[in-house]
Amino acid sequence: MGRSAFLGCASTHSCRRTTLTIMHRNNVPLRVIQEISGHRNLEQLQRYLEVEQDQVRGAIAMLSIISPVHTELMAEETWKAAESQKLPKQIRK
Repeated sequence: MGRSAFLGCASTHSCRRTTLTIMHRNNVPLRVIQEISGHRNLEQLQRYLEVEQDQVRGAIAMLSIISPVHTELMAEETWKAAESQKLPKQIRK
């Protein structure tokens, strides 16, 4: 049985991307992920990582601990800014 049969329709690239994204979501520092993945710089690595809406909302919620600002308003403004700047779909989900 060849590798492609074992992986089904998933490519090695998609498996690699998924693995890096899972590490990122589990708070592995970007610099560590960069070392593991062999990317030359963080910019290259960040192209691989998918950003989910709940991650952005979580980051905004963390800001409310530092500065008591209504987080729903901040989230709404962030999404409007993302849409107006035509950011990649994985950021705007």
